[in-house]
Amino acid sequence: MFKYILTATAFFFACLNFPAFAEDFDLTGKWTIQIVDNPDDPFRGSITIEKDDTELPNSAIKKYKGTLITEDRCCDGNYSKVQQKSRIGLIDDRVMVRSEIEKFLVQDEPNPGPSYSADSFDLTVQEDGTLLGTLNSWTEVRWVRANAGMV
Repeated sequence: MFKYILTATAFFFACLNFPAFAEDFDLTGKWTIQIVDNPDDPFRGSITIEKDDTELPNSAIKKYKGTLITEDRCCDGNYSKVQQKSRIGLIDDRVMVRSEIEKFLVQDEPNPGPSYSADSFDLTVQEDGTLLGTLNSWTEVRWVRANAGMV
């Protein structure tokens, strides 16, 4: 009996590792980014992703790179549109995006305060092929392939 419980428990935890649909998931292409459950939020973004040729052999992490364009209007009236360079890692169904600002495309900051800072995302691959997670560890976002339209 103990053997069956142990086997069933091991199988259960193995299935939790990551969903089968995420195994062959590929991030390449163009994505649109939106804030979840708040279509009026001024944050908008898009990213074009390609494979990173520096991928290490025998690594579980799939590496990508991308050009991220984001824009946001803060509550104090400041508006920025920025181009960012992103490093992206995919392991199982988890996606980590770390960016650095390359240049400000538009920077209208009439009020003193913090300037626009680089964006980071922690995402999970969903069954429908979208990515769901957080922007800068607190705002919930959804990434949708650009050819799939906004959800």
